[in-house]
Amino acid sequence: MYFKGLLTIDPSQITKIERKKPEKFFKKLLYHLTAGKVSEKLERETFSAISILEQLNNVLRSMKIDNIIRLSQDDIDFYLDTEGKENDLQDAIDAYDLNTNESYAMYFNSLHLVLEHVEGSFNYLFEIRINRTHTVGEFPIELKINALLTEFRANGQNKETVRQKMKDIFKTQDDYETFMRIKTAEFESFIDRMELEIKKFIPIDDIRSKHNSQIVIPKEKINNPDQIKANQKAQQPAMHGYYGMSDFLFYSFLWSSMCHTNHIHIQDTELVSDNGDFIGDVGNEGLDTSDTSLFDENTPYEESVSEFESEVPETDNFDSDFSNDMDSDLGGDISDDGGSWFDFGGSDSFDGFDGFD
Repeated sequence: MYFKGLLTIDPSQITKIERKKPEKFFKKLLYHLTAGKVSEKLERETFSAISILEQLNNVLRSMKIDNIIRLSQDDIDFYLDTEGKENDLQDAIDAYDLNTNESYAMYFNSLHLVLEHVEGSFNYLFEIRINRTHTVGEFPIELKINALLTEFRANGQNKETVRQKMKDIFKTQDDYETFMRIKTAEFESFIDRMELEIKKFIPIDDIRSKHNSQIVIPKEKINNPDQIKANQKAQQPAMHGYYGMSDFLFYSFLWSSMCHTNHIHIQDTELVSDNGDFIGDVGNEGLDTSDTSLFDENTPYEESVSEFESEVPETDNFDSDFSNDMDSDLGGDISDDGGSWFDFGGSDSFDGFDGFD
């Protein structure tokens, strides 16, 4: 079990609406017959990469988050920490500033940042994506947050040693519910604080927030953190294999079987595979984990998932809740408004950008 959060942000700024030539045959035909009036619309943000990094820095600085793992633009890594360096956000910004020019920073398609932060009970992993061009109605800034419990960090220890650390949580149903209630409240408080800091430092039109817990159902038994397979395509960044993350993630691979063994009743959580694939959602009605083979580590994964899917109605996870279908429009001019809420009087330099105190 670990917690996940999703914040999507719509900054207060002028955007340009552009039309994209459709790719499907029928829409292509309509596009040509209507001289381009029937087309898919996209929003193009006016901010530059450097200006938005300045804005995000203010938010991160206010929360004392300064440990960055990755900084990339359009799938090109300008900084990637493979050694576990700390307090290196300024190093990443310097590397980006040194290797880009004004034109390159202005006409980016996407920015991608991954950061790590330890606070209270959790090791937080943040994945920030900024999409300069996106479907109309979608928000250009997306922030995923994973929170892994630091008290069960493996530090190379094997399964039985970590289980011993965790056993008190599963002694009784009351013990489990008390633990979950305390940790959920702590995580929600952090999410609320981050949302407040975003509103404080970034003028926005809207911000949306969702969060819950995830229980991992491993496809194979693993006995130590080194056996966890990285998956860069997983929905959640905790699964991507960043340096040192397997030690924090390992306990979550044991959680489901410990629930099963101790007849724990769970509720309000999502079930995912060990590569992040969505299996199902457990709502307020809850589920007794001893009543299904899905949580039994001795039952083959495919068999247990098939049984579970036949018993539980299919639901959608919230990773796609904020997406909107692209629409078509029969007329109207394309907006050509300029300007940028991120511009800071037109300066895109990092002069005076001191990093973290």
